[in-house]
Amino acid sequence: MVTLNATVTSTFARRARGFSLVELAVVLLIVGLLLGGAMLPLSAQRELRLAADTQRQLEEAREALLGFVLTKGRLPCPDTDDDGFENQAAPCTNVEGHLPHVDLGIARADPYGWRLHYRVASDYAKQPPDEKPTLIDANTEGDIFVATRGDNPATAGTVESKFQRKLADKIPAVVWSVGANGHGGVNADSGASGSAADAASDEALNLAGTTKIVRPATPASDACSDTAEGSPPCAFDDLLIWLSPHIVYNRMVAAGRLP
Repeated sequence: MVTLNATVTSTFARRARGFSLVELAVVLLIVGLLLGGAMLPLSAQRELRLAADTQRQLEEAREALLGFVLTKGRLPCPDTDDDGFENQAAPCTNVEGHLPHVDLGIARADPYGWRLHYRVASDYAKQPPDEKPTLIDANTEGDIFVATRGDNPATAGTVESKFQRKLADKIPAVVWSVGANGHGGVNADSGASGSAADAASDEALNLAGTTKIVRPATPASDACSDTAEGSPPCAFDDLLIWLSPHIVYNRMVAAGRLP
C-alpha cells in the first residue's frame, strides 16, 4: 500500500513539475518565430489595403471633378493655400496645387494623411461669361502629358527600362497621391511637409510641370536615377489618375451643357 502511494505521488510530482527552462526557451523561440513570420504578411496586407483605399479615393475625385465641370462649365482651379477651396482666377493663376476638397465635397486627405495633388490645364478652368454655359468645346485641348517607363519599341534589339513611354496627352487634369513615403506631400492635419523627392526621380517630376509619370512602385536606392539606365531606380509609390478629354466632352454633351 505504501509502495502504491509512493508511486502515485511520484507520478503526480513529475506531472506537476511543468516545463523545464530549456523546454520553455524552445517554446518561446518557436512562438517568436511564428509571430515574426506573421508580422511581414500583416504589414504587406496593410500597405495593399491603403493603396487600394487610395485608388478608390482617386476614382471618387475623378467623379467629383466630372460633376464639377457639369455644374460649373469648367474644372476647378487648384487649392494653393490649403483652405480646401479653389483659388479661382480667369483662368487659374496657378495651375498646380492641391485638390480643392471642400468645393468637390470629398475627403481632405488620402488614407496616408497627405493632401491630394492636382494639376489642371488652364483652358479647362476658364470662367465662362454669363451668357455661355461653358467655354469648353470639342477643340479644347489640355496640356498635360502622362507617361510611364519602359522599353522603346523603336529601338529593335535594344532593351531599355527607363524610356519615357506616352500613355496619354492633351489631358485636362490629373490628381495624384504621394503615397506611403510622402515625398513632396503635405500632411492634412499638421501642415507639415514630407521629405523631398530624389532630384532625378519621377516623384520629383510629378511635383512640377506638365509631364506626369505612372509606373510600378520601387524602393529607395542610393545614387538613383529614373532616367539613367545604369543607375538603380529611385523611390516611387505615387498613385495617379487623369481625366480623359473625351469623357469630359461626352459627359457635357449628355448633360446638355454642349450642343
